[in-house]
Amino acid sequence: MSNDCWGGYKEPTARTNEQIFSSLYELTPVGRWTELQYRLSESYIDMLVFAVIGPITQILLVEANKGNVLQLSVRESEVVNCRRLTVCKKVGAIALDEAGNLFIANRASSSIQLVDTVRWITTCNVALTDKFTPHFSASGGLILIPVKGAVRLQRCSFLLGYV
Repeated sequence: MSNDCWGGYKEPTARTNEQIFSSLYELTPVGRWTELQYRLSESYIDMLVFAVIGPITQILLVEANKGNVLQLSVRESEVVNCRRLTVCKKVGAIALDEAGNLFIANRASSSIQLVDTVRWITTCNVALTDKFTPHFSASGGLILIPVKGAVRLQRCSFLLGYV
């Protein structure tokens, strides 16, 4: 189990019930749950499967406290690589549309932004939103944002311009 991304593994203490912790599990083909990662003093606020490349599955996790995105590469129920990505100042929810475009809710600017996944930077704002957007979806050129008993639809069109 690789923990390079977090600077080492910390054993749980007797006071674990008073601390925040997060675990990431995988359901194996035989129906067993396998723990991939365990973190004390951290919680994840969103996650998604970013890509499946052969036997490797890339997962994006959003850290609640630090506002970073963790990119985990999982192979055969083991984390083989972990990268911490600072996409923007405070990442909230994340979504992936059917074309593979990655969107993030930037809590610092109260907006939903398109992410360039080659350079891992935001490229443009596609919608303005509340300070904390716990969830949103992206599909068919639309951003769907739940807002206090309603759903806001935002049409977006964009081109990724690589410099």
